[in-house]
Amino acid sequence: MKFTEANLTGSYYNDFNNTCDLEFIIDGKTAWVRNAKFMEDVEVTEDYWTDETIAYAIESGAKIEEE
Repeated sequence: MKFTEANLTGSYYNDFNNTCDLEFIIDGKTAWVRNAKFMEDVEVTEDYWTDETIAYAIESGAKIEEE
């Protein structure tokens, strides 16, 4: 699967643990990266989620859910 900025359709902030759930549409199917952590010392803006920050979140233990 390609968890890239181009396939990202939404990000939803989790107040309870300061993470995001990221929604992707890949080959017509929905997939999620749950509890995506933010990089330290980086400003979080509406354009925060890039290929680099998505890869960081996955490498940092985010849970992947696929249809």
